[in-house]
Amino acid sequence: MQGFLKRSILAIVPMTLSALALGVPSGAADPQDTMLSCNDGTQLSVTLDPVALLALTDAVTAVNLNPAGDPALACSLSQSSGDPNGRKDFGVGGGQFTSIRCGLVNFSFSAHVADDAPVGPGQPGVGGTYNNSTGAMSPCGEGHFTSTVDCVRVTGNLVQFTTRITHARGDAFFGTPGDEVALSATDGPDQITFEGGFFTTAPCNFIGSENALTPIVRGNINVHDA
Repeated sequence: MQGFLKRSILAIVPMTLSALALGVPSGAADPQDTMLSCNDGTQLSVTLDPVALLALTDAVTAVNLNPAGDPALACSLSQSSGDPNGRKDFGVGGGQFTSIRCGLVNFSFSAHVADDAPVGPGQPGVGGTYNNSTGAMSPCGEGHFTSTVDCVRVTGNLVQFTTRITHARGDAFFGTPGDEVALSATDGPDQITFEGGFFTTAPCNFIGSENALTPIVRGNINVHDA
């Protein structure tokens, strides 16, 4: 087990999301209050212009079309009346990357934190999930890990986060429960840390994960710096 992470291939959970589904007129220019909901308990209300809303829609669709983890992360969008708890920085994404060890790996993540929160353990509003999976035809065999995000930093189109593995099965690539992982991802171009992340020592120790980015094979990543 090097300092690198492990990942997994996805099954398909169809979901059609669009601005029209949210009741957003195609020509609307006003910001829209939108709720991002995920099955890990995420309930994130954000105010987005139509272009940003479509970008988030694409990322949410990619999460659901590339299932990863057990249970797989799944998210949806709906209209919101606003968030009384203030603005949030976040990153959302799903798809596949190529691992030297395991071939194609499915990934999905949703990571969020209060806008401009100090980077350190116990951040206000921090939360989310990062998962990887591979199928039976992978060189690593069928496997996955599920993890809980515990520190987030968003700067422009870059999101960095650490996350603790809560459940893992299969090849050593997927680590063991309690392992801490550091990951970075960018939105445009859509990239993530090589091998899906690095093992790290503690929350908020990103260990240069932003310096080893690789393009994803398919999917979409959206990063929002409030």
